Amino acid sequence: MSARTWSAQQLAIFNFIVNALGHLVVIARAGCGKTTTIVEAVLRWLGVNPGRRVTVCAFNKKIEQELVTRFVGHPV
Repeated sequence: MSARTWSAQQLAIFNFIVNALGHLVVIARAGCGKTTTIVEAVLRWLGVNPGRRVTVCAFNKKIEQELVTRFVGHPV
């Protein structure tokens, strides 16, 4: 499996997670990778800032279940 190539927008989200304080809202069309980006940000990038807290909102049951599935086994 090859390494994932992140878009400039996804890298900007990761940069915000690591370096910024405050709130971040991600607005994008369906299929743009929002869920994948959020999961990557929480599991990989947020770990570089121990003690920071994050709230992930899902706006429908399907996405909620997808996030729960992806976070299983991780202390989030």
